[in-house]
Amino acid sequence: MYSFHSDALLFKVDRAAELEEFMRRWLGPLIDYDEKRHADLTLTLGALLEGRGLRHAAEQLVIHVSTLKYRIKRIHEILALDYHDPEIAFNLALAVRLYRISRRGWPAGAAERTMP
Repeated sequence: MYSFHSDALLFKVDRAAELEEFMRRWLGPLIDYDEKRHADLTLTLGALLEGRGLRHAAEQLVIHVSTLKYRIKRIHEILALDYHDPEIAFNLALAVRLYRISRRGWPAGAAERTMP
């Protein structure tokens, strides 16, 4: 059986720097907040965007639903975006996926391939 991981598609373009720029454009303030305060709001946003409901997101993050609601409020204050808008939600979900990949490290040589 053929198995393909969707993250691999993100690197078919050989433009890791552009992917990083996209991620920072959508999540930059949230990533900065997380880094300064040792928080997990970026990953919280990812769990929320999976769309399985608050209870499932809270269980995935191993937090109480009231804690999740507080985090959602902070995310909204920081990003000032309506994640209920389908296009915004798509871009945020893609940016979170890129964030998760970047935390594991870009594929070897990806950044170098973006150089002219």
